Amino acid sequence: MRRKLVFALVVTALAVSLIPPAPATAAPSSLRIYEGTTSAGGTIVLFSTFRNGVTRFRAIGLEDAATCEDGTSVPFGHGFDLVPRGIRLEQGQLEVEHVGFSDAFFLAGTLGTKMGSGTITHLFAGLDATEEPQLCTTGELTWTVERATLVRDQGTARAVVAKIVDGVTETSWFAGSGVPSHALAAPLRERLRTYEGRTSARQPLFIITARRPEGVVLIELGFAWDLACEDGDAVGLGVFILFAGEPLEPGRVDYDSTGPELALHVNGQLGPHSGSGTTSVVMPALTQDLQAQACRSSVLTWEAWRIDAGARPII
Repeated sequence: MRRKLVFALVVTALAVSLIPPAPATAAPSSLRIYEGTTSAGGTIVLFSTFRNGVTRFRAIGLEDAATCEDGTSVPFGHGFDLVPRGIRLEQGQLEVEHVGFSDAFFLAGTLGTKMGSGTITHLFAGLDATEEPQLCTTGELTWTVERATLVRDQGTARAVVAKIVDGVTETSWFAGSGVPSHALAAPLRERLRTYEGRTSARQPLFIITARRPEGVVLIELGFAWDLACEDGDAVGLGVFILFAGEPLEPGRVDYDSTGPELALHVNGQLGPHSGSGTTSVVMPALTQDLQAQACRSSVLTWEAWRIDAGARPII
């Protein structure tokens, strides 16, 4: 049995670009960015660095649509970052096979000083409407890119999931992912209610809310689970979610994300000083033979108590 630790950061209503963050480099002038399109009309961005006569491929961002096993077409945005070293390119020949936790890229072609072209196949594990795993793929696409300047355009607001698996950052921004994305205007200063606790599996959790004129809103949420995958692997998953202000029903906390990237459920009562409820999560993943599988937690109970300055002392 293999065990992996996965950290996922989910940010709702965040302005992001269509590409993963530019790789950090000791010499910024050596960073090369290429932008272009695929034969399906998608957007592709490649990063490389040139230093001391050596070119290294560093990162990719791809935004397109994939066809899943149930016949649905899923828009996606995926990328990965091979910092710190990347892959050395010989005479501009690009051949990259990256198999991550839940997706895989197969990239080939040439990348010169000003332009490049080649083929790409991308596949990933997703969840269908019933939270069952399925494989989604672009098929083999051709791509062309041209050298571009770094433009720090923050793009449009959307839900972002950044997963760190075995030292490689994998970024996803599914369209229609099911993650609520409310852009409520947040005041500069507000009194936050911070709750901390544990699940029935002794995993830590926290919930942060705020009271606004429209009612109590959810600001942050953090939970952890142990997941069992269908191929026998075990996964430790921690999820930290930032909200712009998700409205809550009085005395309740209900967060349900049922998109292809992650199915996450946190439900229960949340009063002025404490709360309790249930939680579960399903995350799609790839098997070693590149088939889709689900990694699931059991349904856990949780309890939390308010710990900020406004909390009621526990006697």
